[in-house]
Formats: sequence, structure tokens, C-alpha cells
Amino acid sequence: MLMLLSALDSTFAKIDIVLIVLSDIVFVHKRFYILRELLRQRDAELYSLAEDERYEELCKRGKEKNIAEAKALGCSLYASVLSEAFKLDEAIGMYEVALEGVRGIEAREVEGERRKLSKDEVKDVLRVFEADVYNDLSLAYYYKGDYDRAIEHYNKALRIYLKVLGPENLSVARVYWGLGVAYHNKGDYDKATEYYDKALKIYLKALGSEHPKVAGVYNNLGLAYSDKGDYDRAIEYYEKALKIYLKALGSEHPDVAGVYNNLGLAYSDKGDYDRAIEYYNKALEIYLKTLGPEHPDVAGVYNNLGLAYSDKGNYDRAIETLGSEHPDVAMVYNNLGLAYYGKGNYDRAIEYYNKALKIYLKTLGPEHPYVATVYENLAEVYEKKGDKKKAEEYRKKARDTEVNVERFRGCLFP
Repeated sequence: MLMLLSALDSTFAKIDIVLIVLSDIVFVHKRFYILRELLRQRDAELYSLAEDERYEELCKRGKEKNIAEAKALGCSLYASVLSEAFKLDEAIGMYEVALEGVRGIEAREVEGERRKLSKDEVKDVLRVFEADVYNDLSLAYYYKGDYDRAIEHYNKALRIYLKVLGPENLSVARVYWGLGVAYHNKGDYDKATEYYDKALKIYLKALGSEHPKVAGVYNNLGLAYSDKGDYDRAIEYYEKALKIYLKALGSEHPDVAGVYNNLGLAYSDKGDYDRAIEYYNKALEIYLKTLGPEHPDVAGVYNNLGLAYSDKGNYDRAIETLGSEHPDVAMVYNNLGLAYYGKGNYDRAIEYYNKALKIYLKTLGPEHPYVATVYENLAEVYEKKGDKKKAEEYRKKARDTEVNVERFRGCLFP
């Protein structure tokens, strides 16, 4: 059976779902200040490490001396450094130590920046700090791709925030946003939109309708509806996001380019390739100016442009845009081969199949399923030409490739 190849999944096909990573800076400052004051009461030497921002050493010494305040403060901050460096397993371990520390702190009166805080007030601060650590732990699991564990810890954070801070607090919105992103990546788009909407409601009330965080939620809603196949609804949300970003950030900000790219994807999915190309070019112009030609997002937009030209049937422009050795160019060559096969021009079909095969072998390797697909197509065309020996040769190559692919996949995904 002849096979048409669809576009390869691209790392850059969509501009990433916007994810709120950091807590509100004012609340974070307050919580860390209180924790430092608790540490100062407990151990002056370890307090000096906190003041000098020597968090790794503070964490280590806190564990050695079993000082809960040092473990909570030092290990949570050191975990954040590890997480930013994508040392995720180490970060998760440190967050767990931080949680153990914060739960072990005895609440007591603390001299705040403006007034003395009672034992009960400090207890609430510690509970919220615990929720902050759960939130950061969720992010580490999210970046590992363990969305179920991320959701589990987001919900732990959410229960504390709701109880201590109330349902309209920005920290609650931040967790709703995170839950939306986690469910989005799990493919549960209805759950994702439910949580995005909850976050949006809080942000609109607290920040107003023209804040960039509101635009970020609109962007994510657009992505969710696009993934559900509701492209008109997606475009509606992208346009809302774009309007806010243009006003708040200006016309040359990368976030504006991100929305242009996503609009291009939505119009491409609708089959309106001219509008898609228009938006991709807008995104590309901004990215080239702000990020430079070597940035991955630039490559992503070039990829999307190439696919739009290919879908329009403008194969020369697609090849020019994607470059001569891009896997999606191979897809174009394969499909041109099919077109010539359909016209009965078997020699030209073979020529294009071989061009596709050469690129796939170089870029994807000999055991990729797309290589097997081209072998199958070559077998079919040689069968039509009456060259049964060649046809069987390519069928055997296709079968051997498929066997190797299964073995390879089994090793990766036991």
C-alpha cells in the first residue's frame, strides 16, 4: 500500500504553553524574611549563611545539625537552583528535605518588618511556605514529564492556599494555571480549559483585563481549543492575548511573536495557508530582530512556514524555506513521488522517493518508521514497473526496518 507521509512532529511546532514559574515577589519576600528571622533565633551561624546566600551549604549544614529552619530555607532555595539547571531528580530530593524542614519548625513570635507577628500568624506563614514548596516541586515533576505527580503536588499546594489565603488570591490562580498546563500536556483539554478559566477569573479581578498574565491565560486557552480542533475559538483567544501583549509589551516583544505563530498554526489547521504564512512571517520578523537567527524559536517558525508552503502545494518554496536536508523536505519529496506514481510516471516517482530516502537515512537513521514507509513506496512502484526482484528487495528492507524499530522501541519503552 502506498503511504502519504504527514508532517513530522516538530519540537517547535507550537510556541510553548505559558507556565507561571515564580510566586508573586512581594509574598515570597515576606515568607523568606520570616523564615530567616526564625533561623536567626535558632542558630546565628547558619543565619549568616542565609544572609550570604550560600544556600547549598546552608542546606547541607541544616541536614547535618537537623535544624528545621535551615533545611526549609536552604534546601528550598538550593532546589530552585538545581531545578533551573534541569538537575531535576536532585531538585526533587532537596524539595522533599525542605518540606520535612518546614513541617518541623515550631511556630513562635517573630519580629516582622513592620510589626511583631503572633505565633498563629507565623503558623500561617509556614503553611503557605509549605504550599510554595509543593508548587515548586510540582514544576520539577512537570519538567520531568511526570504530569500525574505534578498534579498531585499542585493539589496539595492548592488546599493550603485556599484555606490560608482564600479563593481569590494570586497564589491560587497560579496553581490553577499550573494544573491547567499539566492537564493540557496529559491531553485532557476539557480539564485544562476548566483550570485556565479559574485562573483567568482571579487574574481579571485582581489585575485587570490588560495585564500580561491575563494574556498568558488567553494564549493557553487558545492552544487548548486548537488541540481540541476548535480553531475559530482558538483564534478568538489568540487575538485577545495579542491585543493585550501589543499594548503592554509593544509590537516587537517575543511574546507577541509567539501569539502570531500560534495564530498561523490555527489558520493553517483551518486550511487558510495564506493567512497562516502572513502570521508566520510576522512572528519571524520579530524573532529574528529580538532573538537572532540561531534561536530555536526562529527555526520553529521556519519549520511552520515550510509546512504551510508544502500544504499549499508550493513545494519549491517549502524546500527553500526548510532547507535541503530537513526531514519535512523528505516528506515533500515522498509525496511528490506519490503524485508522479499516480500519473504513471514511475521513473520520476522513484527519483523523488530516493531523494526522500537519502534525507531520512541521514537525519532520522535507518531504523525510523518513515524509512520503512519510503521502502514500501519504492517496492510498489517497482512492482508496477514489472521489476519484481527490485520490489521484493525493497519490501524486505521495509520489513527489516520495521522489526528493528519494534526492538528499539521495546528498549526505550519497556
